[in-house]
Amino acid sequence: MAMNISAEGVAITERFFRAIDILIDAGHFRGLQTFTAMYGINRRNLTHIKDSPSNAVLKPETLVLLVKYHNVSPMWLLTGDGTVFQDGTNVPPKMVRKNKPRH
Repeated sequence: MAMNISAEGVAITERFFRAIDILIDAGHFRGLQTFTAMYGINRRNLTHIKDSPSNAVLKPETLVLLVKYHNVSPMWLLTGDGTVFQDGTNVPPKMVRKNKPRH
């Protein structure tokens, strides 16, 4: 049975994947598969949501990942108001990469 997601719900899903694409372009992760592996998300389910945003819904905890760990603005993510990132820009924060310790 297909769900009937509101236009507002579809817009949130589209913003979520727009933020994912921005973070991929900035090198935060290689692709959607890397993002799902990092957080233990079922990639097939997330791909289904991306392909059918009017028939499937994102879990709130999936949205929280972008806000908590990738500086995505919750206001922008939920309403589309403001900038993509919490620092007031549409540019993702620089990645801080830690070098592996040498033995």
